[in-house]
Amino acid sequence: ESVDFIKNVEKNIKKLIPFLYRKNINYNSILNNILLIKVKNKNEAFNIMNFISSEHSILNIKNDFEFFKNIRNSGSNFIGFYTSESFGDYSMGLNHVIPTKKNSRFSSSLGVYDFYKKTSYLKMSKFSFEKFFYLTSNFSLKEKLFTHSESVKIRLK
Repeated sequence: ESVDFIKNVEKNIKKLIPFLYRKNINYNSILNNILLIKVKNKNEAFNIMNFISSEHSILNIKNDFEFFKNIRNSGSNFIGFYTSESFGDYSMGLNHVIPTKKNSRFSSSLGVYDFYKKTSYLKMSKFSFEKFFYLTSNFSLKEKLFTHSESVKIRLK
């Protein structure tokens, strides 16, 4: 069944190419970039999609949002039959500044939060100090950062 589906996708792509405005560019892009992959199950599909880390993912399947919850590495995601990528590009606000070349493994699309300044902090209680004292001091010594270890030890007094 899924092999027939893949063959049908290939057939439809070939049928549509002659009608595309920039058919040569699109044809070369398809030749060099398209992947039609037969998977055994949904978990294999999640793993492959997360490994590929695509710039765009378009999910037009049953239970699309449930499936999407397992996609961790993708720049912009378009979910459902009515959600063409064009909406994200031109009218619905999904940012088009997205991670490319598998960078979605550790980076996200540009968003509002990228313009917020964040301040990180740590506040240790006596309990947390006592709990992590030896670990922190010993780790510092292993790295030969002796003053880091001393900055912890001095607080024992």
